[in-house]
Amino acid sequence: MPGLNKTRWDILSPYLDQALQLEPDERTTWITALRAKDPTLASDLVALLEERSQASREGFLEGTAAPPVGVSASLAGQAIGAYTLVSPIGQGGMGTVWRAQRNDGRFEGMVAVKLLNAEWIGRTGEERFKREGNILARLTHTHIAHLLDAGLSSAGQPYLVLEHIEGEPIDRYCDRERLGVEARVRLFLDVLAAVAHAHANLIVHRDIKPSNVLARTDGHVKLLDFGIAKLLESEAGAGEASAGEPSALTREGGRALTPEYAAPEQVTGDTITTATDVYALGVLLYVLLSGRHPAGDARRSPADLVKAIVETEPPRMSAVAPDRVHRALRGDLDTIVAKALKKKPEERYTSVTALAEDLRRHLDHQPIGARPDTLGYRTARFVRRNRMSVALAALVLIALLAGLAGTIWQAREAKRQRDLALAQLVRAAGINEFTTYLIGDAVPAGKPVTMHELLAVSEQLVDRRFASDEPLAVDLLIMIGGIYNSLDESDNAQRTMKRAYEASRRLDDPAVRAAAACGWALTVARTGDYKEARRLVDTSLATLSDDPQFDGVAAGCLTYKSHVAAMEGDSQGAVQAAESSIARLDAMPGAFPQTRVVTLAVLAIGYHRRGEHGRADRAFEATMQQLERLGRADSTQAATLLNNWALVRQTADVLSALALQRRAIQQNEGSGAPIPAIILANEGRLLNQLARYEEARRVLEAGRDTARQHNNRQALGLAAQALVRADRSLGDLAAAEKALAEAEETASAFPATHAFRAELSREQGMLAMARRRDDDARRLLTEALQFHQKAARPSIPYVETLLDLTELERRSERSAQAEEHARAALEMSEKLRDGRPHSAWVGRSQLALAEIRRARGDVAEARRLLGEAVAHLTPTLGETHPAVQEARARLAEPM
Repeated sequence: MPGLNKTRWDILSPYLDQALQLEPDERTTWITALRAKDPTLASDLVALLEERSQASREGFLEGTAAPPVGVSASLAGQAIGAYTLVSPIGQGGMGTVWRAQRNDGRFEGMVAVKLLNAEWIGRTGEERFKREGNILARLTHTHIAHLLDAGLSSAGQPYLVLEHIEGEPIDRYCDRERLGVEARVRLFLDVLAAVAHAHANLIVHRDIKPSNVLARTDGHVKLLDFGIAKLLESEAGAGEASAGEPSALTREGGRALTPEYAAPEQVTGDTITTATDVYALGVLLYVLLSGRHPAGDARRSPADLVKAIVETEPPRMSAVAPDRVHRALRGDLDTIVAKALKKKPEERYTSVTALAEDLRRHLDHQPIGARPDTLGYRTARFVRRNRMSVALAALVLIALLAGLAGTIWQAREAKRQRDLALAQLVRAAGINEFTTYLIGDAVPAGKPVTMHELLAVSEQLVDRRFASDEPLAVDLLIMIGGIYNSLDESDNAQRTMKRAYEASRRLDDPAVRAAAACGWALTVARTGDYKEARRLVDTSLATLSDDPQFDGVAAGCLTYKSHVAAMEGDSQGAVQAAESSIARLDAMPGAFPQTRVVTLAVLAIGYHRRGEHGRADRAFEATMQQLERLGRADSTQAATLLNNWALVRQTADVLSALALQRRAIQQNEGSGAPIPAIILANEGRLLNQLARYEEARRVLEAGRDTARQHNNRQALGLAAQALVRADRSLGDLAAAEKALAEAEETASAFPATHAFRAELSREQGMLAMARRRDDDARRLLTEALQFHQKAARPSIPYVETLLDLTELERRSERSAQAEEHARAALEMSEKLRDGRPHSAWVGRSQLALAEIRRARGDVAEARRLLGEAVAHLTPTLGETHPAVQEARARLAEPM
């Protein structure tokens, strides 16, 4: 509207606010009455309303790339606060979004500046814009665009400064990357995590659509534009929004929502709740998976669209999807999306978390909650979930038994070759009979079985068919117990290994006796009885001579000894035993390749425990290459290797460690084996270090439940301990206290020298710190620190304890003590880094030191430390980590 100055706008603004709150028919009557009193005012008002309607018809609500009505591209180069506008990105419901950069030289890089459109300047528009800023300030989530700044321009125009996202709408990204159904669902789960975070802060987004969910080139998604979000607590009390609002589609601009993604209650003006976002998410998932909108051709007409949203049930997603994905969408995904799209809010998912849970259960081939729990359905899910293990379980056992046959006979030398040949023939026939019966007759034809069921049948078969051949029975029980151990089933492993050990005591064969005793020793060590485990291994090794016939068994026992030493914290003993095992194996080039792989992996752990992290990293890489040469790079053994490798990587690069951990989990899932509790516990700890606490809590709860199920006290303790941190960081101190109590109950499963005990003190201290009991916190954290000082071994818990004390002393204004702890943390972090290019812990320590130097006015040193911290933190923790954001923000601030 040309010729509209600020004075005239101030007069028109209250009338425009009033007009926008009226239905079209009411508005016409109201303007007619106004025209009778002030024709000029009425004419100007009609012109403004027409301008707004024109903007809407031209796609104003959809956020096109063109500059919005009333805002010229000539704004490029204009200063808005401390930022210079570069080019328009698009427009949202109330504002224009510009790409901009800081103009005071404090930091480089782009931001997004959102300006309130001129036609919205006034009481209502400014209030909504301010509300968007308040909402964004409350949301701190890795998948939500962060608010960096806010203010008024020199012309009095409100603006928000947001994280600039280089990405594209999620639907376009999925299509361009040609993502399959499963990959799209997994990406969508990140969107659900962001919305769940908003709901946890009593915020309903109300405008979820593809253009408000951007995906970066690395597949990281960001939820944008909370311009029309409703604060549940402030607008209508906890849990609901005010009812009776005017229709969103029939009122011109009263609310800048997107009709195609509006829920029925938004169209009819009924109560807005979190179920409103569930509906929009259902539409988005429908579009992502099928490529079609649930309203179909009804979108061509506003009236038809309203009818489709309010009345018409959409077709099943699979019915409109392309043939290539039709089958993948049938069943669970159809059901999940249909539930999210229910017309009545109370019939939809009760929360975004419930929707996410069903999607995860679908991905895991578990029964979902959105359909009847019939026996037939659960059976189908069971077969699908276990189809890999059902198909491979028999083959795995055949391969193990084939290897076992060679190992048995290489480890046993009869005095007379004729007797040996005959014994080999009889034993091989027995193994062949075992395998044939197990595969052909033990399980009824056509019945699906899991690895666990097949192992149970194997035990029964040993008792029924091979009880008379005790050496073979012992070997088979050792093999079965070893598989139980690899599956993290402590109870079954202990029962089976103990049977093998006790049976071996009745035999004269030293090889059989040693193999059984060493297998039982590793199982005993898992219970925390390291003294007994060492005794069993050392006694067995003492019975074996240097005769080459015992090389295989001796190498295996030395590997077990190394593993027990590593579990106990004796890094030097772990390395020595592993090197002795390799020396014994080197006497037989090409023999026992699996034992060699296991020994190399344990040697790598020993290097790690000894503080040689770079050397450990290289040893793990070499071990993985060995597995690849053996064709076992996708085995559960590889999953265990990747898990241990991740523990080494996290001493410098947490992001890289998480990538290895995720590969370990994929290996387990791909083989059909369950994910061991310890792997879940380690993943949760990594997620904690990346400040992804909600995700960490979900993973750790699963790990804790698995550990409980299999009575794995060490895994239970580690999962519960990490859960304390996740709960505390999320502000749920009651849950953190409960998890701490469970972790404390498992302390006896760890040796006195294990850092687990120090970590308990540290978590107790951090809980005290969260409750502002600083004296208690200092005492407990100091106890943890003294444990680490006595152990005199660099470790991540050591560094984290020092950094926690740094923060506590800074908060208590004890600057000298804070700097002492921070410098000790930096020195320790450099040792952990061990020559690698970047370290998260070096960066964290530098950031802590920079804060201390900054508080003392040492600007130059603070800026140097911050710059180096950013260089270390960004590649190892990721752009969205709070430490990275804090370091960048500090660099941008005047000092």
